[in-house]
Amino acid sequence: MEETKINQTNHQKQDEKTKEANQDINVEKFNELKKQLEQCAKEKEEYKEGWQRERASFENFKKNLENLFKDQKLVIKKEILSSIFDVVDS
Repeated sequence: MEETKINQTNHQKQDEKTKEANQDINVEKFNELKKQLEQCAKEKEEYKEGWQRERASFENFKKNLENLFKDQKLVIKKEILSSIFDVVDS
């Protein structure tokens, strides 16, 4: 009977040590996952900012291209009108 109590006490102590070890592992795992999550959030923000800059750059490119086409149209119209007036003046 005495031996049974000792075995039970030893098992209880071992169970407590196992629980503590598992808690330590869980805390370590939690901290590792928290660091990974923070890193992912940081990367997400960097990607988002980069995407926003590229989007703005593309919009500026489109506006510049539209202005270039407008200018080209004006030049072509002037050339056509100039050639027509040259023919009429002749």
